[in-house]
Amino acid sequence: MDLNERGARKRQQALIREFAGIMTHFLYVLFISAKVLLQIHEQLLCQSLLTAFLPPPADIGLSDRSALHGATLQCLPILFPRYGVNCLIQFEDFANVNAFRLLSKYRNKYLTFNDDIQGTAAVAVAGLLAALCITKSKMSDHTIVFQGAGEAAMGIAELIIMAMEKEGLPHEQCIKKIWMVDSKGLIVKGRDHLTHEKERFAHEHAQMKKLEDVVKKLKPTAIIGVAAIAGAFTEEIIKAMASFNKRPIIFALSNPTSKAECTAEQCYTLTEGRGIFASGSPFDPVTLSDGRTFYPGQGNNAYVFPGVGLGVTACAMRHIPEDIFLVSAEVIESHLLFSVGL
Repeated sequence: MDLNERGARKRQQALIREFAGIMTHFLYVLFISAKVLLQIHEQLLCQSLLTAFLPPPADIGLSDRSALHGATLQCLPILFPRYGVNCLIQFEDFANVNAFRLLSKYRNKYLTFNDDIQGTAAVAVAGLLAALCITKSKMSDHTIVFQGAGEAAMGIAELIIMAMEKEGLPHEQCIKKIWMVDSKGLIVKGRDHLTHEKERFAHEHAQMKKLEDVVKKLKPTAIIGVAAIAGAFTEEIIKAMASFNKRPIIFALSNPTSKAECTAEQCYTLTEGRGIFASGSPFDPVTLSDGRTFYPGQGNNAYVFPGVGLGVTACAMRHIPEDIFLVSAEVIESHLLFSVGL
């Protein structure tokens, strides 16, 4: 774990502690992280919690990773009936198939949300909305290519669709604006073994393996990295984005810094200062040879989940509709623009 990742974890822990301290005055709040349980980086949910909620024998031992993972998946359906409408449950770091399945099953029944899918979406779309003020365009004017097709990509894509629909673009046209590249290449119709979530964003197109070829062919206005592949946004890709966009949008959102798709310096230097950049982890300011200094924006879901959790519980909501996250994105955008005097 590098220093940036450790710092991010400490900030997240502090936010969780502060938020939980407020909320425990009038309701239960449970933050469930599969990564916490499996890697034991934080003790937000410990063996005693599992022992309390799972049928005996539940003393599985923290070193038994496979058993602990299975117990984690059993935890949600057991917690909901026990605490019901008075409990907010935020869960994260689950495998894609489990995260989508659990969110789909419980989102309209209990007060719950998945931070990887929905929190990340809100902060990323906030960045895109702010970028529109620079590009002088609408969300529906943009074509977006994702490097990655997991929880974060799907969540961001769905919220982008909501933003485009709000501008009046029909749903099917919104979907056509979004393309995804996973470990096997461009997601297209007819490709084998696509998950249900990926099938929604599979378009009629020739199969392409390399992100660089996809970018040059599709000429997107924005690329968003959420696959934790360090250096995925190569010099050729960044230069290509700059060649057919006056203000290319380049979001390298993967954490930690060592997994970022590109650095802030690479983006600003290779686009000659025209790139609109955001990252999941912080980068230092960048000064170009002409003396201009750029201050990279950070898009991290730690800016979203405490406010969403506080808002929905303070309003005594019984479930969290998706438009809550679009509203959150719009509010974050307004604060961001205010902070820079726009």
